[in-house]
Amino acid sequence: MDVCLINYILSVSKIEAGKMELHVDEFMVFDAINEVETMMGPIASEKGIDLRSYIDIEAPIKADQIKFKPIIYNLVSNAIKFSDNGGTVSIDGNMSENFMHISVKDRGIGISPENQEKLFQPFYQVDSSICRKVGGNGLGLVIVKKYTEMHGGYVRVESKEGEGSTFTVSLPFDGAIGAIPEQ
Repeated sequence: MDVCLINYILSVSKIEAGKMELHVDEFMVFDAINEVETMMGPIASEKGIDLRSYIDIEAPIKADQIKFKPIIYNLVSNAIKFSDNGGTVSIDGNMSENFMHISVKDRGIGISPENQEKLFQPFYQVDSSICRKVGGNGLGLVIVKKYTEMHGGYVRVESKEGEGSTFTVSLPFDGAIGAIPEQ
């Protein structure tokens, strides 16, 4: 069994059991996203995908950086996986009142409305044949949702088949874990 899959299963199990804690510290969102971009750059380059970001968040945020990075990593990884060669994946970030919003947008295969409702279920894959071709275990978006909710945030998806998807994560930027964000 894949070590990454085991770690994902253990993380989901800990969250479900209430055994995972947040370790909030202060960091710059741009720096964390830049690390993910650096890690994902070679994979995007292999497919000729233009990976770009525009982060309009200048103040440091208070969040668990160790859990923030996998949120972004999983969203960017999926965007690259499900984009055609030569496409574009963009990471955008901005603030509204006490929340930061990070969006990852692709022009890939898109997701039907009925499948969007199931995306955050463990081991669910929209199309097993596509997932087998590009890889994945059906836990990346589960981790995204669980880590986001642990921070008092939410994740939403906008997508249209054949036109791509935008996943947006909204988190309180001041460490106000458990605050209710506007949706």
